[in-house]
Amino acid sequence: MADKKIAEQYYAPPPKMGKWEGFKKFLWNSDTSQCLGRTGASWDTQSLLTHIQYLKLTFL
Repeated sequence: MADKKIAEQYYAPPPKMGKWEGFKKFLWNSDTSQCLGRTGASWDTQSLLTHIQYLKLTFL
């Protein structure tokens, strides 16, 4: 019972919003500066790894 009380302190359910509002929030989340669920650093890392992978395939 005590564990449930502790878990409730740290969890806040997401706000209720409609489909369109949720989609707009997914496209650009101004609270966390995320685009499509990724931050700028995350996009940079993904782009770099993708380029490296395609370079390796090119020279294979």
